[in-house]
Amino acid sequence: MRKYYNLSSSQFVDYLGFNKYLAGKGTHGRRNTKLKMDITGEIQEISSYIQPYVKYGRDNEINALKSYADYRGKKGKDFYFILDNQKSFEVHNWTQLAKGFVSLSSTPDGITDCFKTLVECKCGKLGKDIYTLDEIKTKYTTQIYGQQMCLKMLRYPIEQTHFVNWCPHKVQVYEIKTNPEYEKYLILRLEEYANALLESKEFKQPTEEFVVDDKLFNLIHEVDNGKE
Repeated sequence: MRKYYNLSSSQFVDYLGFNKYLAGKGTHGRRNTKLKMDITGEIQEISSYIQPYVKYGRDNEINALKSYADYRGKKGKDFYFILDNQKSFEVHNWTQLAKGFVSLSSTPDGITDCFKTLVECKCGKLGKDIYTLDEIKTKYTTQIYGQQMCLKMLRYPIEQTHFVNWCPHKVQVYEIKTNPEYEKYLILRLEEYANALLESKEFKQPTEEFVVDDKLFNLIHEVDNGKE
C-alpha cells in the first residue's frame, strides 16, 4: 500500500529541526523525533507550560486581525480576510516516489490585495508583550516563506506577507517580501524530509541553516499604547 503524507507550513520549522521544543539532540535529532511521530501517526502533545500560550494566541487572532484591518482601513485600502472561514491551500502530490506521495499545505490567517498579500497574526507572551524581531525570525521564518511558496506553487500572485505582531497595548506590522533564494533552500530541506518519510530513513547530519537578513523584515506600522 502506497503511503500518503501532508506537510503543513505551520510545521515546516519542525521538519527542518529548528523547533527546540521537540525532543532530540541537534537539528537532526529533532527531525528524527518529528519523523517518527509522522510515520507512526503519533500526535505531539502540547505541554502544560505551552498550552496557555497556544490558547491565548488562538483566542486573540481575531483581535490582531481587527487591528490590522483598522490600520489598512485608515490607509484607504480594499481588503478581505478569511480568518473566520480559514481555507487550506494544498499542493497535491508535491513529491511522488514508488512508496507514496507527499503534499504541501498552508492555511494563512488572511489574504488581501487580490491575493498579493498574505496576513499572518501572532499573539505571544500571554498579552504581556509582543515578540522581538529575533523571536519572530526564529519561530516563524519557515512558516512565512513556506506559506508564500505554497500559494505561489498554486499560481497565486503572492508578493509579500504582512506579519501582525500583537498584544493588547502594542501592535507591529512587518512586511516580508517573497524570497526566491529562501524558497529554493526550503524546497531542498522539505524534499529531504519527504524522502525520509517515504523511505523511513533517519537523518544523520545537522540541517544546513539559511540566515535571513533583518532588513528583509520591514516594519511598516507600529502602535504603542494607542500612539502611532
